Amino acid sequence: MAITIKAMPTGDRLQVEGDVQTTFEIPANPPAWKKGELLVDSYYISCSDGTLIQASFADDPEFDVVVEGAARVKVCGKELWVDWSIEWINVAPRCGAMAMAHRAPMQLPLLDLLKEPA
Repeated sequence: MAITIKAMPTGDRLQVEGDVQTTFEIPANPPAWKKGELLVDSYYISCSDGTLIQASFADDPEFDVVVEGAARVKVCGKELWVDWSIEWINVAPRCGAMAMAHRAPMQLPLLDLLKEPA
């Protein structure tokens, strides 16, 4: 199944429907996000599939996919659609409130066998 996240008309809450059913209050005093020449308040949404979204806190909110996890993510105006089975969702005032795993690429052990013997 999927979830849909949309901004409520009041602009201070998000409605989540689908696998997870809830209403989130947008964090107060979020940090600024430089969008072109403007500074807008922003917050972050993370999902259990690994998706990370930066969202603007404004009368006309915008969603920007920072990391696309396993899900297919589609932004449609004031709505965000995440096409994957979602177990949890988190809203945080800044990116430092979340952690993402990063692995350096490993050399395959089979490539060592391709070297010519000395």
